[in-house]
Amino acid sequence: MSFKNIALVTGSNKGIGYEIIKALLESDKPYHVFMGSRSLERGQEAAATLQKECADSSNTVEVIEVDISSDSSIAKAFEIVKASVGRIDTLINNAGITKDLDHIRGKVSLRESLTGSYDVNVAGTHVMTFTFMPLLLQSTDPRLIFITGLGTFDQCARGNFPLPPLERGWPKKMEFETVGYRCTKTALNMLMLDYHYKLRKDGVKVWCVGPGFLATDLGDAREMVAAQGAGHPSIGGRMVRSVVEGERDADTGKMWHSKFVDPATVTAALDYFEVSYAMPVKPLSLIHAGSMRDLISASEARILKTDYSSSNPRTLEGLALKVAEEIMDVNKDINLADMEVVRGMRSSIIGVLRQNISLSRHQPPKEPVLDVDALFKDAMNSKSSREAKRARIN
Repeated sequence: MSFKNIALVTGSNKGIGYEIIKALLESDKPYHVFMGSRSLERGQEAAATLQKECADSSNTVEVIEVDISSDSSIAKAFEIVKASVGRIDTLINNAGITKDLDHIRGKVSLRESLTGSYDVNVAGTHVMTFTFMPLLLQSTDPRLIFITGLGTFDQCARGNFPLPPLERGWPKKMEFETVGYRCTKTALNMLMLDYHYKLRKDGVKVWCVGPGFLATDLGDAREMVAAQGAGHPSIGGRMVRSVVEGERDADTGKMWHSKFVDPATVTAALDYFEVSYAMPVKPLSLIHAGSMRDLISASEARILKTDYSSSNPRTLEGLALKVAEEIMDVNKDINLADMEVVRGMRSSIIGVLRQNISLSRHQPPKEPVLDVDALFKDAMNSKSSREAKRARIN
C-alpha cells in the first residue's frame, strides 16, 4: 500500500465523485482510493460497479462512510483511515448539495435553502479538511482539491451567467435555480485560498477545480440539466485526475474552471465542418461577419494554434463561449449591452456542436440538423430589432 497514491474522495458513490474514482482506477499510475459515501450500503454498491467497469485495473477502491454535515461522522472516518493507512496523499472535497430546487418546489424556506447548502458545502468541507489535515501532512506530495464552479466572478462578469434574461416583476418565475449553490461555491473558492496560504510552508498543493456544467443528480435535476446541454460527469473525473497527476502543478492556489474544449473534440468539429460543408478552416484574417460557420472554424483554428498545455481544454461549453467571443471580436458594432444576444446564442451553439459532431468516432452525421448561418442571422436580426425599437423610443 505504501507505494500507492492514497486518495480520499467525498460524496463519491455517484456523479462527479464516482467519475473521479473511475478515472483514477483507470490510470496507469498506482492508486488506492477511499470512496466517501454518506451511506455505506450505497457506497459498496457503487464500488462493486466500479470494480466491474475497471476489472483490468490493479488499482483499488475502499468504501468509507462519511457524512460531512456531521462532525462525529467525519471524526469516525478519520480514525478509520488513520488506523488503516496512516496517511492520505490526496484529499478531494467533492461532496456538495443544493437546496435551491427544494425551495422552488416548496419543500424548504428561502433561508433554509441557503443555510442548508452552506452547512454542507462550506462548513462541512472546512471541517472535513481541517480534521484530515494531519493525515495529509504525512504525505511526501500532499494535494488538496476542492470541487467548485458556478461561483467565479470573472466568468459571470463576462456574461457566462447561468440565467437567461427574465421578465419584469417580482418574484421571478423560476423553474431552475442555483443562487444558493453558486454562493457556496464562491465561498469555497475563498476557503481554498485560505488553505493555500496557510499550507505553503507545509508543501501542500491546493486547487479549486470547476468541472463545468455537467449532468449529475445534484438537486435531483439530472434530466433537466442534460436537456440544457450539460456534459457527462466523466469530464470532471478526467479533469481532477490531471490535477492529481501533476498536470496543473504550475497553477496551485488557483481555480481551474472548465472553459475550453478537448483537442479531440476540436478535431471532430473540424472534420464535421470540412466534410459536411467542404469548407477548410480559414485564418482569422479572412473571417467575415456574415457567417457563423466561418466564426466557429476561426475559433477552432485559434484553439488548435494556442498552447493550452497549462489549461488542458475540455468542454463543448467552452467552444460555444469561444465562438461567442469571436462574434464579439469580428462584429465590432456589438457592445457589452448586447451580451444577452451572445448568451442567448451559446446554448444554441452548444446544441449545434453536440448534434453535429460525433465525439466518439470523429465522424459527421449524414446531414446537418441545424443551419448555423440562419442561427447567426436570427441573432443579428434580433439585435437590429432592439436597436430600431430603442431608436423609436429616443
